[in-house]
Amino acid sequence: MWTGQRSEAESAARLRAFAAAIGRSRGFLVVWTLAWIGIAVAYVGAVRPEFVAKVDVTLEPRLVANDGPEDLRHYHQFALDSDQADTELRLLRSERLLRSVFDELRLADLPELADHRDGFWSIASQGLHRFAPRATSYDAATAAFFTYMSRVRCLRLGLSYVFEISYRAGDPNVAARVANAIADAYVADRLKASRARLERAGGPYRTDRVQALSAQIAEAQAAAERGAPTRDDLLLADARVLGAATPPLAKSYPRTGPTLLFAIGFAAVSGVLLILMAGVPAARVAPARRAALSGPRISQSS
Repeated sequence: MWTGQRSEAESAARLRAFAAAIGRSRGFLVVWTLAWIGIAVAYVGAVRPEFVAKVDVTLEPRLVANDGPEDLRHYHQFALDSDQADTELRLLRSERLLRSVFDELRLADLPELADHRDGFWSIASQGLHRFAPRATSYDAATAAFFTYMSRVRCLRLGLSYVFEISYRAGDPNVAARVANAIADAYVADRLKASRARLERAGGPYRTDRVQALSAQIAEAQAAAERGAPTRDDLLLADARVLGAATPPLAKSYPRTGPTLLFAIGFAAVSGVLLILMAGVPAARVAPARRAALSGPRISQSS
């Protein structure tokens, strides 16, 4: 409308024609909007609600340094670089760590994981996978594990050393239990790595420290099996769980308010476009006819 050789009068007339077309079809616009609101309400009611539980884990690297008399030891905080933080995030997302939680909590028996369907895109991908020339069929336990992994989220909060672990489930208690178990399993994995380093080094002091690490590993593993946070801070892990994941009070998906707002906005925009598309041909003919009638006339001299 704003391109081409059109005058301001023609553009204003075109806008008035559009406004008149929308005014004449306001009944259709109302019905169209109500229809999409009904679709959104039906979608919210049909989709199974899901809950997301979150827990934060912070890295606190500590090294022993003798900065005073020989018989005194002090703990000092050393900074981590971004590469080390990204490495720890990779370990937190690793299949080995998530597999231990999956087996300890026996998540393969959950009906929502045994269903092997995790939303529209999961169903669509499974349907297309069947037409692949070399499609591989997984057993029930493997498929449940892949569905479980798709529900786990591990994010680094900005440039800090805090990792956010979240799990999405149909039961809020299950979501909180799995999130806490993943955090405990990560702490236990760090304790095992520290114990392995000390065992390789040897020495009487390291032997006592290995015993302390073994006790903390047992506590972290017991907490992971319970799906609850550890009772005490395990300082030897150089990581700390910031609180515990609690069962969410409200569902996270699908969100009723944003879904309805999206349906109303989509219905309004698409309805207006449909009305204008139906009224465009008439609006295009009028300027052409008016230009033909008002064009310059050449007088023929006899």
